[in-house]
Amino acid sequence: MTRIHTLVTLAVAMTALSVAGCSDDSDDKATNNGATNNGATNNGATNNGATNNGATNNGATNNGATNNGATNNGATNNGTPLECFELSLDPDLPLAVDGVFDATSPTWRRPHDEDEVCPASALLPETAASVPFVAYAFCNTSAQPATITFELLAQDGPNGEAPLDDPYLVLYEGNGIPSDALQCLAANDDIPEALETKDSEITSVVVPAGGAVTVVGTTYTFDPTDGTGTGYYIMVVSADP
Repeated sequence: MTRIHTLVTLAVAMTALSVAGCSDDSDDKATNNGATNNGATNNGATNNGATNNGATNNGATNNGATNNGATNNGATNNGTPLECFELSLDPDLPLAVDGVFDATSPTWRRPHDEDEVCPASALLPETAASVPFVAYAFCNTSAQPATITFELLAQDGPNGEAPLDDPYLVLYEGNGIPSDALQCLAANDDIPEALETKDSEITSVVVPAGGAVTVVGTTYTFDPTDGTGTGYYIMVVSADP
């Protein structure tokens, strides 16, 4: 299950990237699907509020993020646009999606380079297991560029779930994962220069007015028999101050 809701801001670092291209799906905004106005701001969102803030039924689960035609060859949804959530431009009101990867999660072959580069040179090889993923598109419907940071955080779940084993983030320009999944905008396994953390972070992505970006939360490897690549995560999408 995934949920989208507002969350208190987290501290972020800064580098620069650029994004373009918002699809016609930009009218399906988070502000109009209950994400922003579902009580997340004042009902315990400080402590992630994921379980009891009404975000469960706001359309995040069935917006094409988890059921977007995942295949095992990287052509995850053949460029099909996702529902596009409106970016929050208020640094104090970031958006957050939480969920759990398990043996039933959809999988894909993510970009596979060490160190991470985009566009990528290869996908996970056929000899490796496909890894679980969830994909969301975010649109900047404002009249000004937005500078956004994306984080995938491994934390204890509200129902006792273990933290996600090893978060991994991949970004794509525009709405939807392209048919060629190598054409990523940015990717990150571990937060650069962080000590003793497996959280993932891509900082200061510039989304122009009318632009969109697709963020894929995924894992480094996957073996549900021993818990590898499984567990609870929070994906945070926040405007830089």
